[in-house]
Amino acid sequence: MARLYALTVIHIEDDSKTKILYCKSDIGCFGLFQSNTIKEFIRFGFIEMSQRCERDKRMVIKSSEYGGVLFNLLVKPDGLGIGILTNLDYPKNTITYIIHRSFELFYSNIVDDIITSSCIKNSTSELDYLFTHFNNQKNCKLSKEEIIKTELDETNEKMSVLVTKLISREDELQDIVSKSEVLSDKSKVFFKKAKKSKRCHVPCVLQ
Repeated sequence: MARLYALTVIHIEDDSKTKILYCKSDIGCFGLFQSNTIKEFIRFGFIEMSQRCERDKRMVIKSSEYGGVLFNLLVKPDGLGIGILTNLDYPKNTITYIIHRSFELFYSNIVDDIITSSCIKNSTSELDYLFTHFNNQKNCKLSKEEIIKTELDETNEKMSVLVTKLISREDELQDIVSKSEVLSDKSKVFFKKAKKSKRCHVPCVLQ
């Protein structure tokens, strides 16, 4: 049976610390003792992942804990991230759909690119509905329209990763070119000095 355990919104601050802005979970299927520990497991898992994942590149971690779970986390360049925790049976394309719809909902409430308490508050009810909807077994499978949108989202994800790599390579190439130019300039200076020194040298003639 497919299960959606948690939907989390995180933000990586300027000091690189991760802050959890929102977390909705359904852990009623676990025992009392497990319920108390899985909340910390979810929190720790997404914070730890956020410190290791690349921006604009989905990070997926499979764990054998709690009968087998799957962490999915995508962090945008501005530090905002969406995390999904499911069991291993949950449809992968539905996870992708939830992640991207969560970003859309959250970004629609951000004003002037600043995340405020009112932004989080305004997003809560919409994110709650999204979580509740896809936590229902009947809604785990996407409609045809949702599948098409998910395929586009996946393509955009791959393109974002590709563009990031290209930019990184361009920066590396530019750095190599700059260093080569510096070495070339130093070589020219050295050659001129060596040539000048040779001209100024007066040979000693023995008589």
